[in-house]
Amino acid sequence: IGSVIYNHGDNSMQINTSAAIGIRIEGDGAVTTPRNPLFKAQQTGALSVADGHTLFSGNTTEAYDVNADYNNSGTFTAPVSGYYQFSFTVLYKDMGTGATDDLVEDQFVSSNLTETGARWGKLDDAILVDAYGQSHATTILFMDASDTCKIVHTNGGTMAVHNTATNSHFEGHLLQ
Repeated sequence: IGSVIYNHGDNSMQINTSAAIGIRIEGDGAVTTPRNPLFKAQQTGALSVADGHTLFSGNTTEAYDVNADYNNSGTFTAPVSGYYQFSFTVLYKDMGTGATDDLVEDQFVSSNLTETGARWGKLDDAILVDAYGQSHATTILFMDASDTCKIVHTNGGTMAVHNTATNSHFEGHLLQ
């Protein structure tokens, strides 16, 4: 059983569950939910991905992971049913040229849906070896509790992901 606490000093109200603070309403009206799922994984080491490879599946650092719902194999698991917003940015480096890898495609792959996040062509060898290309997308997905979401490199051949945290990252949070 939880409790409701009113703080006269700062005019805030806190609603607690038996496990933790559930909701806090500040004196200025701001509402915070400190246990809502929220994560950000950053690529901080070398990662080479082939078609079908899960991005952010190795050599990553968690900038934050409220509620511990993200694992270092690149997968987020929803703790509760609801609408979740996800986004990713991937900076590819040392991109090759040629007919076998003229298209780059990265997808959101969840338990219920696969959705293309980013898809772009290399313009028939217009990008030279050692060139960079960026893949970026955002989506909102409904997820049941225990559903998963990950980012998969589905097309483009084997590519190297830039290993600087500011260039390649995957994040998400519960909206409602």
